[in-house]
Amino acid sequence: MATHRVDPAALLAAGRALTPLRERVAGAEDDLLAAPLLAGEGVLQHHLDGWVDHVVDALRALEAEAAEQALALRGVAVDGAAADDAAARSLTARDQEGIR
Repeated sequence: MATHRVDPAALLAAGRALTPLRERVAGAEDDLLAAPLLAGEGVLQHHLDGWVDHVVDALRALEAEAAEQALALRGVAVDGAAADDAAARSLTARDQEGIR
């Protein structure tokens, strides 16, 4: 199976692209929690509170997953850059040995 090299800069850019998503989700969570959602009736209020809890949980999970993926992309990019650097050093060392 063929392997394909991915540019570490592209991976870092993809990780950075998740930042606006994380910020937007955090803002939506804050907005929802700050909104005065009062139904006025006990049963309806209970259901409304439950809905808010579920939505906030989903937003928190989305924010955490985006953060985790950004870290993973950064890790792969750093590992890839280190591997590329090691391969370049190895080729340079072999080239220098051939010159001697």
